[in-house]
Amino acid sequence: MSQPETMITEPMPQTQYRDAMEYFSETEETLEDLDDQGGYGVVPEQPKVVLTRGEEAESSAKALWGNFLDVASEEQLHASTMARSLKEMADGIKIETERENMLPSSPLKQLTPRLRWAVNGLGTLVYTLQRCPADVWLASKSAIPAVGSHRVYIASLLTNMLRARVIVVDEAIAKTRVGVTLVEMLFAYENCNSFHFFATNFIFEAFKSKVDSLWKPMLQRPADLLDRLCCAEKWLSVPVAKRPPQLGHLVQLSKMLNENLQAYAYKHVHEELMMNENWRNFVSEIGALNRFLGEQEGCLGGTRPEPYRTAEGLGEEGMGSMSSRELLALLSSLGAMRGPRG
Repeated sequence: MSQPETMITEPMPQTQYRDAMEYFSETEETLEDLDDQGGYGVVPEQPKVVLTRGEEAESSAKALWGNFLDVASEEQLHASTMARSLKEMADGIKIETERENMLPSSPLKQLTPRLRWAVNGLGTLVYTLQRCPADVWLASKSAIPAVGSHRVYIASLLTNMLRARVIVVDEAIAKTRVGVTLVEMLFAYENCNSFHFFATNFIFEAFKSKVDSLWKPMLQRPADLLDRLCCAEKWLSVPVAKRPPQLGHLVQLSKMLNENLQAYAYKHVHEELMMNENWRNFVSEIGALNRFLGEQEGCLGGTRPEPYRTAEGLGEEGMGSMSSRELLALLSSLGAMRGPRG
């Protein structure tokens, strides 16, 4: 396989972020350049999003979306440049939906500006999500599949759209079947913690939707979400350091799907999940999920020591439950041991 011209020819420092920055400075590369080429998921700091209302909010949302379209329409993929606009849109939608409290039945024209523009541009978002950056090449001549920061913030934006809890938004997202794409990417890419976080949050929010067509395709082929989650059981016998990097997110997603969807409002969703025999075994009391959770609670370090409960001469329950009379007696005895002054 031929290697691209952007191959990293020096050993990649395995230390702190500061050392990595020094390395790229010496090789005249920047994180932003490498993100455009391969995707490290790094986006420069941005000013805090400040939202306005009325016509100014509408024009601001339109300009922001226009900036994204200008970059997205280019033949060359500029991941970090798109990520700036996507992150600002995602943050803006989050703030808008928390501030406006839209009704689930709100029509498209009554949505907040950023949310409405995102719904109208779902086709472009899904297309951009499928644009794959080049692999990152290391000195060992091995390639690491790159996610790209644009995908990270598309997943974040879609998650915030679902959290608006508006039917027309959920229906629009369901028609794109983007949930299937995110499930497949979650298992395909091991090395991007930020993407794993937003992808698992999107999946969980989708299962809380009243639009069944948003989450049901995730249970079917080619996504097969539950069966893929159940396959995590094979990693129980593998040392933690050798397990897939995204395993912790998969365990957390399994926990949320099992525990948080048992409420009455999601009864039909929980029943749909429990129809899968592999899933029933996975989440049972003796199943793999509880064993994973047991590891996270500290069992890897061995049995926790018993708390100190008795203290001879200080009452039956020990030092923690001394009565005031016992405490005074103790202080008096200590004073007597010291003897008179002078």
